[in-house]
Amino acid sequence: VARGPLFTRAHLEEVSDPSAPGAAPFVRGLVAARDPYLPWGIRQPVDEPDPKKANAVILEELEGGATEISLRVDPNGETGVTIRTLDEMKTALDAVMLDL
Repeated sequence: VARGPLFTRAHLEEVSDPSAPGAAPFVRGLVAARDPYLPWGIRQPVDEPDPKKANAVILEELEGGATEISLRVDPNGETGVTIRTLDEMKTALDAVMLDL
Protein backbone atom coordinates (compact mmCIF):
# COMPACT_ATOMS: atom_id res chain seq x y z
CA VAL A 1 0.00 0.00 0.00
CA ALA A 2 1.52 3.27 -1.09
CA ARG A 3 1.06 6.21 1.28
CA GLY A 4 1.42 9.89 0.76
CA PRO A 5 3.67 12.04 2.97
CA LEU A 6 2.96 12.94 6.57
CA PHE A 7 2.31 16.67 6.57
CA THR A 8 3.90 18.74 9.33
CA ARG A 9 4.26 22.44 10.18
CA ALA A 10 7.21 22.59 7.79
CA HIS A 11 4.81 22.03 4.90
CA LEU A 12 2.86 25.18 5.85
CA GLU A 13 5.76 27.26 4.53
CA GLU A 14 4.79 26.04 1.05
CA VAL A 15 1.21 27.30 1.45
CA SER A 16 0.63 31.03 1.04
CA ASP A 17 -2.60 31.04 3.10
CA PRO A 18 -3.14 28.01 5.33
CA SER A 19 -6.61 29.26 6.40
CA ALA A 20 -8.82 27.61 8.96
CA PRO A 21 -10.60 24.29 8.58
CA GLY A 22 -13.69 24.79 6.42
CA ALA A 23 -12.41 28.03 4.85
CA ALA A 24 -10.95 28.67 1.40
CA PRO A 25 -8.54 27.50 0.01
CA PHE A 26 -9.60 24.40 2.02
CA VAL A 27 -6.07 23.11 2.65
CA ARG A 28 -7.22 22.03 6.14
CA GLY A 29 -10.42 20.31 5.03
CA LEU A 30 -13.82 21.23 3.67
CA VAL A 31 -15.65 21.23 7.00
CA ALA A 32 -14.82 23.03 10.21
CA ALA A 33 -15.16 20.97 13.37
CA ARG A 34 -18.78 20.82 14.51
CA ASP A 35 -17.88 21.00 18.17
CA PRO A 36 -14.48 22.33 19.27
CA TYR A 37 -14.56 19.97 22.28
CA LEU A 38 -15.45 16.90 20.20
CA PRO A 39 -14.10 17.45 16.67
CA TRP A 40 -14.65 13.83 15.64
CA GLY A 41 -17.54 11.40 15.64
CA ILE A 42 -17.79 8.09 17.43
CA ARG A 43 -19.54 5.90 14.87
CA GLN A 44 -21.09 2.58 15.77
CA PRO A 45 -22.12 0.12 13.04
CA VAL A 46 -25.55 -1.48 13.44
CA ASP A 47 -26.38 -4.64 11.52
CA GLU A 48 -29.00 -6.38 13.69
CA PRO A 49 -31.43 -7.92 11.13
CA ASP A 50 -34.67 -7.20 13.00
CA PRO A 51 -35.65 -3.49 12.71
CA LYS A 52 -37.13 -3.39 16.23
CA LYS A 53 -34.02 -4.98 17.76
CA ALA A 54 -31.82 -2.73 15.61
CA ASN A 55 -33.65 0.26 17.08
CA ALA A 56 -32.87 -0.96 20.60
CA VAL A 57 -29.20 -1.36 19.64
CA ILE A 58 -29.11 2.12 18.07
CA LEU A 59 -30.61 3.79 21.14
CA GLU A 60 -28.30 1.86 23.47
CA GLU A 61 -25.22 2.85 21.46
CA LEU A 62 -26.23 6.52 21.32
CA GLU A 63 -27.00 6.57 25.04
CA GLY A 64 -23.62 4.91 25.64
CA GLY A 65 -21.65 7.67 23.93
CA ALA A 66 -21.77 7.00 20.20
CA THR A 67 -22.38 10.21 18.25
CA GLU A 68 -23.08 8.55 14.90
CA ILE A 69 -24.46 5.27 13.66
CA SER A 70 -23.73 3.40 10.48
CA LEU A 71 -26.91 1.55 9.59
CA ARG A 72 -26.14 -1.39 7.34
CA VAL A 73 -29.29 -2.08 5.30
CA ASP A 74 -29.84 -5.49 3.73
CA PRO A 75 -33.32 -6.29 2.38
CA ASN A 76 -32.66 -9.99 3.04
CA GLY A 77 -31.34 -9.46 6.57
CA GLU A 78 -28.23 -11.54 5.97
CA THR A 79 -25.60 -8.85 6.59
CA GLY A 80 -27.63 -5.95 7.92
CA VAL A 81 -30.97 -4.55 9.02
CA THR A 82 -33.92 -5.90 7.05
CA ILE A 83 -35.46 -2.76 5.58
CA ARG A 84 -37.73 -3.11 2.60
CA THR A 85 -40.43 -0.58 3.46
CA LEU A 86 -40.74 2.89 4.91
CA ASP A 87 -42.44 1.40 7.97
CA GLU A 88 -39.43 -0.84 8.62
CA MET A 89 -37.13 2.19 8.37
CA LYS A 90 -39.38 4.13 10.76
CA THR A 91 -39.24 1.20 13.19
CA ALA A 92 -35.44 1.04 13.04
CA LEU A 93 -35.10 4.79 13.62
CA ASP A 94 -37.92 5.28 16.14
CA ALA A 95 -36.97 7.85 18.83
CA VAL A 96 -33.60 8.53 17.15
CA MET A 97 -33.05 12.30 16.92
CA LEU A 98 -31.76 12.55 13.37
CA ASP A 99 -31.47 16.36 13.42
CA LEU A 100 -28.79 16.50 16.13
